[in-house]
Amino acid sequence: MSYGKPEYIGASFGNMYIPNVDDKVKEQIMDVLRVRDQGENIIGLCGTDKRVEHSVKTTIRRAERDQLFQNIVTATVTKKPDITKIQTQIGDAIETAVLLCAKMKELQTVLVVLYDLHGRLNLCEIGIPFGEDHNGCKILLTSTSLEVLSEQMKVHKLIQLPET
Repeated sequence: MSYGKPEYIGASFGNMYIPNVDDKVKEQIMDVLRVRDQGENIIGLCGTDKRVEHSVKTTIRRAERDQLFQNIVTATVTKKPDITKIQTQIGDAIETAVLLCAKMKELQTVLVVLYDLHGRLNLCEIGIPFGEDHNGCKILLTSTSLEVLSEQMKVHKLIQLPET
């Protein structure tokens, strides 16, 4: 596996680069985002807020650079999710205020990043199509809680950032 030019220094010995743990996590995320039609549409990233946010920002930059998605949208969920606010944040990003699900299906590929989950969130209620409804839609959920991602959201791929 080639890591290319690293954005963050792990350990360097002469011309040899040894990636740090965060680099490996970012590569795991990118590997899942690159794969299509493998049933891994919902990815969970668990860790402290600051490290998760940093990893997601790097992932978004890489996905944009590699042109993996036609559109990348983000929304913050918070402890008391406001479905209308989340829909508005996503709708603003894809330039539609109505028929969010239909508009998202028009996009061949889309990455939806939902930050700061604290409990179960009904993705269908928000209007995010995924799986059989839209194989080109990948959803990256972030939380500080493993239980939220694995038990409540039942993510297809769970990636945990180790604590430093």
